[in-house]
Amino acid sequence: RDIDGIDVSAALSGEALESRTLVWALEAADGPDFAIRQDRWKLLLDDAQRPAALYDLDTDPLELRDISAANPERVRSLAQAFRTRMQAIEADPLRPHH
Repeated sequence: RDIDGIDVSAALSGEALESRTLVWALEAADGPDFAIRQDRWKLLLDDAQRPAALYDLDTDPLELRDISAANPERVRSLAQAFRTRMQAIEADPLRPHH
């Protein structure tokens, strides 16, 4: 079973950390509700888990320019990675249910 978290002790000695995909839920009244980050890319998703905006954090760290229209394959790839991760979370027998 995947566990949230990694050993970051290598960073204390100046070593680079291994790249990983992060998924999280956002508290937003009228904006995107979910996000996935993979390397330099961040995809925001709405409450129905549909892609809402894509950002290249290397060139746009303030997330000012949505580049999803120019990168449909990247959007599809990140959206699929998000769905796969959410399915694993929802199937986790140790996940608390509200």
